[in-house]
Amino acid sequence: MSRISEKMIETVLLTGATGFIGSHVTKKLILRGYKLRILTRNPNFVPHDRDNIEVVVVDYLKPETLRGIGKDVDYVIHMAGVIKGKRFEVFKRGNIYATTNLIKELKKYPIKKFIFLSSQSAAGPSGERPVTEDDVPRPVSFYGLSKKIAEERVMKSGLPYVILRPSAVFGEGDRETFSLFKMAKLGVSFSIGKGPLFNMIYVRDLASIIARCIEKDVSNTIYFVNNGEIYSPRKLNEILSRIMGKKYTFHIKVPKVAALLVAFLNEYYSGLVGQESMLTREKLRELSQYAWLASNEKLKKEIFADFAPSDKAFQKTYDWYKRNRWL
Repeated sequence: MSRISEKMIETVLLTGATGFIGSHVTKKLILRGYKLRILTRNPNFVPHDRDNIEVVVVDYLKPETLRGIGKDVDYVIHMAGVIKGKRFEVFKRGNIYATTNLIKELKKYPIKKFIFLSSQSAAGPSGERPVTEDDVPRPVSFYGLSKKIAEERVMKSGLPYVILRPSAVFGEGDRETFSLFKMAKLGVSFSIGKGPLFNMIYVRDLASIIARCIEKDVSNTIYFVNNGEIYSPRKLNEILSRIMGKKYTFHIKVPKVAALLVAFLNEYYSGLVGQESMLTREKLRELSQYAWLASNEKLKKEIFADFAPSDKAFQKTYDWYKRNRWL
């Protein structure tokens, strides 16, 4: 029996539902019995064979396409955003302006809660001590700065809000952490300089956390989201190599100068082919930090503590990559 089968069906408005995280959140909410209104630029990626899914084609930079989106909506989960780019303008459009336009329209309606999927990048690196929700954000990249400004827009909106700052997200269907699996299959891992140490979160756990934010009596607050474990490139490679049955692994420390050169060449190539790249000199500011650690104590106390064991989560992810012939 779904959580809300004995009461009126509630409607959740979703942005970013066709992305990696969004697809898992969509499945979770469908299983929990919600009616979904999905905003998208490309309706071809949204399942149309379900009675409880409404698809609305929008352009977040064109406010006229957003008119009426909040009618009869109970909750909003804003996951759409930009993670790649060489210039701040790219992140401003995708993360700040889009969020601002969405908020402006939604303020016309009695929204019960606005859940914003931000990023640990908005808070910045940690040093030896994990950062907490009380620490002043100090982003070191355009992406992190854009998420921090978007958070500020959410907090000043007047809408009841929950801001989530996930660490690195992995799981079935992810293309960003997929590169780590490919390197592990080769028995190789890389790090830049002395770091980094970092946290992670399994995408299915993140989807459960987002659903809990709807159902829990929490608002006007921020949570860091991770499973509490500390990883390094070497440790993660060892975990993945063990899952893959690899006996030997090699770790390579890349000097920052060499990494900068690779990032520059990658930017140049991406410019030639007309695509944004994940590895840029801008992204390198984050990758070269010593530690990206955040406390999940507040999350565990108020929202969610039943994290999947990381070995099993990585195993499920690896099995998915093999089953879908990615590896």
